[in-house]
Amino acid sequence: MTKNEKASATDKAGVALYQEKQVVFEGAIPHPDILKGYGEIDKSYPERIIKLAENHAKTEDASQSALVKGNIISVILGQILSFIFGIAGIGATIYLGLKGNTAGAIATSIAVIVQVVVSAIVNKKN
Repeated sequence: MTKNEKASATDKAGVALYQEKQVVFEGAIPHPDILKGYGEIDKSYPERIIKLAENHAKTEDASQSALVKGNIISVILGQILSFIFGIAGIGATIYLGLKGNTAGAIATSIAVIVQVVVSAIVNKKN
């Protein structure tokens, strides 16, 4: 919401001087003058508008809280699954090496190393 106020004056030489002041209000609650105007229409409007803004703020807080919880769960789940993948890869490398399949053991160990490197790079960026 923007509120403009204009003032005019004249300097000593008779030249008209103008000054404009602009005040900007942002948010769910309108400017107090506008809220007062709503109150002149119906006395319950200002209270209803403020109650609506409070409910909006509660909803916004709840959604932000859910988003943070979801991010925390995602990070923890990613760490657990990366650990399981790494252990499974090491186990597969050992199993394939013991069975004589050296090419499979090398490929599996490369996959495990790549996974560890990628995980380290991602964690370093965060």
